[in-house]
Amino acid sequence: MSDWKEKQEATEEEDVPFREFGCSVKIVVVLAMTLLIVGGVSIVFSLYFFGIAGVLSLFGIQYESTWALLLYTLIILVFGFFIELFSKALFYLLTQNVYDQLKLAAIFLIIDTLFTWFVLYIVDEWMDSVTLPLHTEWALAFLLALFEVVFGKEIYKKENEDAA
Repeated sequence: MSDWKEKQEATEEEDVPFREFGCSVKIVVVLAMTLLIVGGVSIVFSLYFFGIAGVLSLFGIQYESTWALLLYTLIILVFGFFIELFSKALFYLLTQNVYDQLKLAAIFLIIDTLFTWFVLYIVDEWMDSVTLPLHTEWALAFLLALFEVVFGKEIYKKENEDAA
């Protein structure tokens, strides 16, 4: 029994740097880490992709192919990322002297709805393979903004705490 404890303590004390491992061990470790990262990103993206497909199906929106939907999703993600920077900046500028939580949430909801609609509108006009009616764009933008207010990071509370 004590022999086992000695071996365990000896292995715990040995901390071998990665550069001292053999080439085959390094390859296995790098491949395993790459597979973990690619797998994680794939799972997150597929959940997002099929979530968008479900929402579009719920609204009765038709699209030509899965690839068109994939392209639509990717363009919304990329274009939305850049537009969201403007949205956050505008929110910050408009709410520097607003301290009421309800007003902050309402301002955030309005700004986020407008900018989300803008992204949906531009991508919808640019792509012919996915078409959303105007009222569906507004409803989807409002729902996405509402979800961000309810389930999001609550940027409006964070800004208020910084100001106080």
